[in-house]
Amino acid sequence: MNSHPFLRSVVLPSLLVLLAAGCQVVASDGGVDGDAVLAAASEDHSAHGSASALVPASEAMEVDGPADALGDGSLHDLEMIWTDQDDRPRTLAELGSRPLVMAMVYTTCTHTCPLIIADLKQIESALTPAQRAGINFVLVTLDPETDTPAQLQSFARDSKLDTAHWTLLTGTSSDVRILAATLGIRYRPGEAGEIAHSNALTIIDTRGSIAYQQRGVGSGYDKALGALVRLIP
Repeated sequence: MNSHPFLRSVVLPSLLVLLAAGCQVVASDGGVDGDAVLAAASEDHSAHGSASALVPASEAMEVDGPADALGDGSLHDLEMIWTDQDDRPRTLAELGSRPLVMAMVYTTCTHTCPLIIADLKQIESALTPAQRAGINFVLVTLDPETDTPAQLQSFARDSKLDTAHWTLLTGTSSDVRILAATLGIRYRPGEAGEIAHSNALTIIDTRGSIAYQQRGVGSGYDKALGALVRLIP
């Protein structure tokens, strides 16, 4: 994997940028009209507590082709094996056969992670059953040491996440670090097991390109919803 051109051209520069910034990255049936929503919505950026310094100042990405952060690469090129809440091996390419709504969180977070997940659940609720069946919601842990498959399964149950189209992933610390760098997510450990981190949800198309990324929480989800609906066949 270390010789993969995507790793050299995108992931490694992203890691260098994070380090230079001083971030320690550690081991017609009731549906939604996407274009109308995108035209009407506005956005904001926010973070919580000590995480605020970690949130990049860039505006949310909304693109018709591959996002600048990925260049000509694809998240599908990241040849890493994740483990889901049912202890099954999964890849991003496999999950990416449908558009993805992805966020990086951790299950013991009591601050902004619940707000990020609430935004995702509101997006889910705004979709018709047919639209819902055409996408995958993916949560990737920032704390793989704590978030074992059993912990992820318990969290999914307690959070009332429908695992028919929600997948919770854990992996190695290295894989988490690489994915976070690729998505522009900054994180570092704090006190008492807390992790300071960027707050974002990312819409990924079936090519593995970032179609839209929303930074912050509590600013609404309309633009993310609109971007997602435009990707659903």
